[in-house]
Amino acid sequence: MTAKQLEHKLLTIPLVAIARHIPGDRLIPAAQALYAGGVRFIEVTLNSQGALDSIKALCRAFMHTDMSIGAGTVLGRAAAREAMDAGASFLVCPHTDPAVIEEALKADALALPGVMTPTDVAVALGAGARVMKLFPAGALGAAYVRQLRAPFDHVPFLAVGGVNLDNAAQYLAAGCAGLGLGGALVDAQAVMRGDYPELTRLAQRYIALLSSSSYHEE
Repeated sequence: MTAKQLEHKLLTIPLVAIARHIPGDRLIPAAQALYAGGVRFIEVTLNSQGALDSIKALCRAFMHTDMSIGAGTVLGRAAAREAMDAGASFLVCPHTDPAVIEEALKADALALPGVMTPTDVAVALGAGARVMKLFPAGALGAAYVRQLRAPFDHVPFLAVGGVNLDNAAQYLAAGCAGLGLGGALVDAQAVMRGDYPELTRLAQRYIALLSSSSYHEE
């Protein structure tokens, strides 16, 4: 799938599950549970133990499905290359790094740089990014999202960091195109006790929220 196709798919089902520090033997069943709930994008953060092996394992497990496997916490050009060599089709950063965006574009992968300020957004756009991770959204607040979108209303932002079922609708109402969720979706406690159906239920609730038109501003 090309970067443009991935972008279209992401903006159609704008929910990214963030797997951070999930043990390798529990990652596949957790991802399967999320998939059953409607998740079609999952990222493994590169600061997780065995992250590259986990990406490879997920790519094998979901080879014949429409699940897209990516890498998160991509902190530089070398990390970007390693992640894509392992099979990652999208790269997520906590920051704006033109080198990572460049590597993604060269490989026809999707780059999701982390942005916070107007300067970050401008730099990311200049480097060729089209969809961006607004981070840390929970600390910035929905009012900040509205203000940032005033000059950048053509940029799709995913709200990431501190977003959960209690406040997700606020960020969507403020104009975010979607959500990136770690523990609020990939619940580590549920994973460790083997309660994978809970992940499916959480995914279904977020998908239902994203599918609702009730959050849009007038």
